[in-house]
This record gives sequence, C-alpha cells and structure tokens, in this order.
Amino acid sequence: MSENRYGQFDRQRIQENRKKAAAQPRQAGYARAATKPPVEAPAEKPSARPLEKPGKDQVKKPVSKRPPVQNRKKKKRAKKRKKALRVLITLLVLAALAFLAYKFVPVYLEYRNEQTKPTPTPYNYTATNGEPSAFLTMISEPTQPPEGEGNSISIMDTDLSVTEGLDETWFNVLLLGTDSRVLHEPARTDTMIICSLNKVTGDVKLTSIMRDTNVFFEGHNGTRINNAFFYGGANLAMKVVNETFGMNIQNYVYVDFSGFAKIAEAIGGIDMQITENEMKHINHNVAEQYHLLISQGKMEYEAAEAEYYATKLNEFTTDGTPVHLNGMQTLGYARIRKLDSDYARTERQRKVLNALMTGLQDASLAKLTNLVVSNAQYYSTNLSISQILDLAQVVLGRTDFAQAQSMYLPVQGSYKEEVRNNDARLYDVDTEANKIALYNFIYNQQ
Repeated sequence: MSENRYGQFDRQRIQENRKKAAAQPRQAGYARAATKPPVEAPAEKPSARPLEKPGKDQVKKPVSKRPPVQNRKKKKRAKKRKKALRVLITLLVLAALAFLAYKFVPVYLEYRNEQTKPTPTPYNYTATNGEPSAFLTMISEPTQPPEGEGNSISIMDTDLSVTEGLDETWFNVLLLGTDSRVLHEPARTDTMIICSLNKVTGDVKLTSIMRDTNVFFEGHNGTRINNAFFYGGANLAMKVVNETFGMNIQNYVYVDFSGFAKIAEAIGGIDMQITENEMKHINHNVAEQYHLLISQGKMEYEAAEAEYYATKLNEFTTDGTPVHLNGMQTLGYARIRKLDSDYARTERQRKVLNALMTGLQDASLAKLTNLVVSNAQYYSTNLSISQILDLAQVVLGRTDFAQAQSMYLPVQGSYKEEVRNNDARLYDVDTEANKIALYNFIYNQQ
C-alpha cells in the first residue's frame, strides 16, 4: 500500500490501479506465462551430516595429501646420500687428475726438453784412425730380465740353508757381478764365484758357477741360477748356492758394471795376454759400457767418445808380452762371451781376479784401507771394513804369493747341456756329485 508524503495511504491511486488491472484481458496474461520457460526447482544441497550413521565397514579414512613424516625423512636422507656420493666422486676424480699430473707432467717436460735439446755433433775421427765414427754405431746389447718381479722373495739372514760342520779355517764368500744396464734395476748375475780364503795360510781358491745351471727354489720350479739374485737379492743367491752345492756361505760382495770398472781402475788396471780377437771384443764391450754411462747420465756423449778413442786398444799379444788394460778394458775383457763359450768367460773372470790380487800384492795397509774406503760406493757387502782388511792382509801378505786355484761348477759329466722348450740350460744336475767335488777342491779331501 502506497503512502503519500504525509504518511497517509493514497486511496485514490489504489483504486485507479485496481480499475486498470480489471480492464486488461486475463487471457493475455496466461499466454505470456506459457511462453516463459519452466523454472526448475533448485537442487537440494547435501546435508553436512548424513541422516543415518554409517556402519564401521562403511567408514572411509580421509586421504592425506602430504606424505607421512617417516617417508619425508627417508627422502631427505636419500637426497643427502646422493649429494655426499657426488661430492666423493668429484673428490676422487680430482685426486686422480692430481696424481696423473704429478706423475706424468715431469716426464713430459723432461721428454720435451730432451726433444728440444740439440744433438751434439760427434767427433770426426775418420782422418786420424780410418774409422767412420765406429763409437757412434755401437749399440748396447739388450738385456731381457726373467719373468716376474725383481727382488720379490724375502730371505732372512738366518735362513741361508748353511751346511754345518765345514772347516772354519776356510772362509767362503760369494762374489756377485751383475750385468745391469739400467740404473737401480734388479738384474741377473753375470758372475757368481765362490771365493774360498784360508785364514791361516792365505791360500785362495776360486770356484765359478755356470750361470745357466738349472736350479729349484721358492716359487720357481726350474730356472737359471743367475736368476736367484734378480728375485731375492744376495740372500737368495747365497741360499740357493748353499742348498745346491753344500756350502756354508753367509757373506757376499756385490758389484755392477760401472762399479767393477772403477775399482779395477783404482787398483791400476791389469796386465793380460790377449789375442787379436779378444782385443776387438774388448773394444766393442768398452764402447757399450760408455753408452751405458751416457744413458745413466754419468757421462756426456762428447767426453765418453773422446775417452774411448783416447784409450782404445790397438795392440795384442804376439810375442808373449802382456797388454795393459785400464779399468774399462778390464771389465770389457771379463765380459767376453760371444768369442768362444761361457766356460771360457768364467776362466777369464778368474784370471782377472788373480791379476787384481797380483797388483795389490805389495800394497801397504794404508793403501788397502784407502782403496776399501774410497771405493765403498762402487760395491755392496755385508762384510765390515775390518773383516775385509784382515782377510786382504792374510792373502796379500804372503811371501810366496801364488795364483789362486780354480774350477767351475757343475763339474763335467754331472749335467745335461740341452735345449728344452727353446731354452738352453744345464739340466738334470747331479747335486750330490757336485757337493763332493767342491768339498774335495776346497778342503783337500781325497
């Protein structure tokens, strides 16, 4: 009901409106209503709570959108482990790269320096001696070490298989000479000699052991006896000699190529009768020895070549007069083997030792002491200086000094010199026969 401005109902207007409505046709109103789309009833809203309580089987647990706390901790730990593993791998890679750089960068720099280093011009001796630089054409004979690791067998001093009950008047020491061509590398023994010294009479006996003698020792079911030093050093060499030949050796003296030449030079060299062929082999071996010194960095090429030609042998024995050999030539003479046989080489080695002892026959105690001390860097031994001097005085102080008696092992008829599996050795050695032969030789037993 409408009101006027004074708050009263406007009766007149209400009546007019009613008249207008009554005058309009009613059918038109129904037609308009029919054209309008039917109004759908609004959908019922779901109630917040079910009308009926569901049973225990019908209750569903709500699905949590976040994983449980335990799973989250596991994932965090896995991430930490992966991160730590990546860090560890990175550190290992960096360490490996640093190690490779430490090892190979100096080698590369040295190699580059050698490549850029100018090659010295060799002396031209053609006009003076008629040879087209023969020293330059000398090539060192390669040394093939036996299979395995050098000095890989450890032998204690108390485990030398010493034969008990031998005459203590005789002092047996093992002399070892190696054919090492690479500095500080374990090598096979080119020389193995049992040096027997009588501490009362001063007599000396030398027994050479053939280097191709087939022997057996720990880890090696048949190998050359000269491999013993390569695998186990002086201790294993003494042990094998004691076991094979019934000896009581507990002392050794070891020297390599360059050391022997230095010692022989310090003594003053030797006088030896040599043939023309021996002279040629001596010169070849001396050139090879100089090349070894060059490769080891002990001599410059120019100095080695000049020294070689300045001292090269040009004479040999024709009328019985011996030829003087300096230290390098003495070593070159002792190393000759391609000229004849290994038996002849062991004989030359014993001749060299006899000649060196002859050269020291008149030496005073002061000179002997100086030789032993000043050349200590060129040899290795488990003998003390006082022991060496005492033995030297007994041997060299004799008024009737004579050449040392000598022999070689194994003795004739006690082995088979054969080639088996492309390997030439002295096989099937009768050790008992050789023990008896050596015992009789040293201790004068018949």
